[in-house]
Amino acid sequence: MRGRTEPVARLAPPARRQAGRIAKSLRLLVLGLAVHSLCGPALVQGGELRWSPDGKWLAFGQNHSTPAESRIRSGWLFRPEVFASPGERSAKFPESAKIWIVREDTAIRHEIDRSEIFLSDPCWSPDGRSIIYSRIDRQPDGPLVWNLVEVDEVSRGGHKSRILRRIELPRDWKPPALGEKALIVLRQIHVGSAGLIVHGDPVHFEPVLFDSTSQEVRARFPKGYNARVGLGGEYVAWLRCDDWPAHDAELVLTDLADGQSKSLKNMLPDAVPVFSADGRYLYVGRHQKPPQAFSVAPGSSWPDIAKVDLQTFKPERYSRPIATPVLPSEKLVGLSITLDADEETLICAPSILNRPAEISWFQPRTAATYKRFPPLDVVTDATDLAISPDQRLALRLGTPRSPMDTSGLPAAICDPRTESLQPLVPDAATLNTWIDFLAQAALRNLTDAAAPEKLSANPLESSRMSLLPTLDEAKPDTPAAARTKRIGNTGLVSLGIDPKKPDLNDLDRLTPAHREAACLFFALTRQYDAALAALGSLPSDAFDEETAFRRFAVLADLNVAAGKIHEGALILEALKAGETRNLGELAPDGMGGWVMNANRETAHGAFLSRIERKLAETSKNFDRQDNDPMSGQGDLKPAGDPIVVPLPAVAP
Repeated sequence: MRGRTEPVARLAPPARRQAGRIAKSLRLLVLGLAVHSLCGPALVQGGELRWSPDGKWLAFGQNHSTPAESRIRSGWLFRPEVFASPGERSAKFPESAKIWIVREDTAIRHEIDRSEIFLSDPCWSPDGRSIIYSRIDRQPDGPLVWNLVEVDEVSRGGHKSRILRRIELPRDWKPPALGEKALIVLRQIHVGSAGLIVHGDPVHFEPVLFDSTSQEVRARFPKGYNARVGLGGEYVAWLRCDDWPAHDAELVLTDLADGQSKSLKNMLPDAVPVFSADGRYLYVGRHQKPPQAFSVAPGSSWPDIAKVDLQTFKPERYSRPIATPVLPSEKLVGLSITLDADEETLICAPSILNRPAEISWFQPRTAATYKRFPPLDVVTDATDLAISPDQRLALRLGTPRSPMDTSGLPAAICDPRTESLQPLVPDAATLNTWIDFLAQAALRNLTDAAAPEKLSANPLESSRMSLLPTLDEAKPDTPAAARTKRIGNTGLVSLGIDPKKPDLNDLDRLTPAHREAACLFFALTRQYDAALAALGSLPSDAFDEETAFRRFAVLADLNVAAGKIHEGALILEALKAGETRNLGELAPDGMGGWVMNANRETAHGAFLSRIERKLAETSKNFDRQDNDPMSGQGDLKPAGDPIVVPLPAVAP
């Protein structure tokens, strides 16, 4: 369908005079787009990951959620019920946020800015020498001020910044609510050539084209969003819709020389238009009819990528579809896509309810899918994809609590060839976000290991004592074991521990809460001796009685999993015998068995009765040979003094 022409954008006079004189020298080194459907809990803009033009650095914003901070504290490993029903992220505005740049190998990182009010997504200048973003500050006398900031000369000693534009907000100004289109517009920013910057107007909540050289607003785009400046600054491509949330939107291409615009309908409502490296095409997500060669169920939708010729403004499609049809029984949540500068690699990640999550590596020139693989496991979606010139894939994992913002999701760099993940962990708060996210992913997989496809959200046995896999769940050579091992490997990397050759001295630099994470991730990768070391490094006086009891039970499981049957059996026997006693020192009972010397009298009551069934089931897995310590007939004979077992003591 040929697009119609109309004067839809409002251009200021300077734009008409100067747009034709802008140099056509910009060649995009990285092209990225994210397409998100709003027909459900949408994954939308507000967390874009952006590579520098040379692919050496990655810029991104990271919001921090209060629930993750409150959950990852001492003893969290032994409170699985908290992770079975995770709290929602705060819907309040503002939220604590930071902007980071991280080197491609993640070895060097710099904090660019932080705010308790508002930060937009960061964007590189075309030459890669500066980063531009917006922030809102409160003046001493009370009014809020919106600032457009440029940062350059970043080093370990700090960085230099300057204000490109400043807007004092009305005293009655209120931030847009989460879920509103206005907040999406406010967060977005794109930098073109010759000092042209598209940003959201904080007063009218519409995109504007700002010339940072002349300090003039060149154009406004009413009802628009997701605006991108084309090569040479001749065009701006943007989306427009009247209602929000929307089922579809219009793609609008505005010629800055004469102010005329062309438009196409049936675009996915959060498709980000991307100009090709040669400036001849636009790539955008679009609702399209199924190819004639494919038979699909009536009522199915087929979101796919349209290639729009800028001369004819007619959409083309690949001979083979990139995405798959969404059946009437399914719902499209989001579709995130990234394209390299040579247009040889296109990677997309659809999020479809009731369908396993996957990332697809597509080759546009041959119209063939090279490979498909899960982002982390079969339920963890990927979004905000961005590919670097050397084929490194930046992404975020998970589904956002707030449907209008992905900046709270953990970010990582993936090698599509090996499918390995390198979490981006620039500070302790982001590490807590990663631990919280991976703990929930591990729990889903452990408690529903038999499910071959999408795993249920909150299955949890009431008798579960920790997030660690039990002996029954730690069976190797199963799909669930492969998923949990990948989660564990990713977690160890986030802690700065090599999963293949772990150095237990690394535990010394971790906080107690992060050592609990190391214990979990070692157990998921079936490195049980290392998990025991992490568990033994926890301070013994940091837990209440119930948590301490759970820690003893976990210690028994880990000893048995590590092949230390005697130690595990002794702990289990003492736990079951000490129902009405506080945990203390393990000692012989004088009759060939073992007891816990109580520090003081107390009653565990319902808690002990709830977990005893699980302990009894666990004890059935022990090898009852002639040397069975639980029968008191083995080689291990108690002496008169308490034996030395690495058990935590409980303070009276």
